[in-house]
Amino acid sequence: LDRPAVPVMRLTQGEIDKAIGFVASLSGDGVVAVDNLCIIKGSPQVTDVRTPPVDIMRQIIRAHPETTFLSFGLSRNHLKGGSFAHVELPRVKTFYDLPIREQAAIYHVVGRYIGPDTGDYHMMLAVGGQCDVLVPPETWNYQYRYFHYGPECWLHLPSRVRYHDWRALPIELTGGE
Repeated sequence: LDRPAVPVMRLTQGEIDKAIGFVASLSGDGVVAVDNLCIIKGSPQVTDVRTPPVDIMRQIIRAHPETTFLSFGLSRNHLKGGSFAHVELPRVKTFYDLPIREQAAIYHVVGRYIGPDTGDYHMMLAVGGQCDVLVPPETWNYQYRYFHYGPECWLHLPSRVRYHDWRALPIELTGGE
């Protein structure tokens, strides 16, 4: 590699300004500062090898009472009864069906993510945010060397990701608070 291998997404100033307005509109719901916001990936009813159990996500939320968690997704994936249905988590404000660039700009403004190794994690990295990634124990079908951004991926850049074995609670979030 001759350059960093982390994803990059460039946003326009207009997209960022719109996201700042979106975040500011949350203040009517008791959210007072971006420092107290964090993107979290909700938990599906059906887990796979990369997805922490719902109880783990609930423990993380309880451990950070000053934080308002935001979750984004597609409404069709959150409907009850489907194999991709998501469990609603307490103290998480959920938003559905935003255009991807609008969502990415919000991620840029918030700047923090906690959750499993999913597209949301990679998008947060792509817009310059900090990530606390919850990972399962290493197994034959989830090998860290294939899924994690190691030092060679960052080259001269400081790493913006921390990996946490989801069995090792509590987890302190990067930045904020």
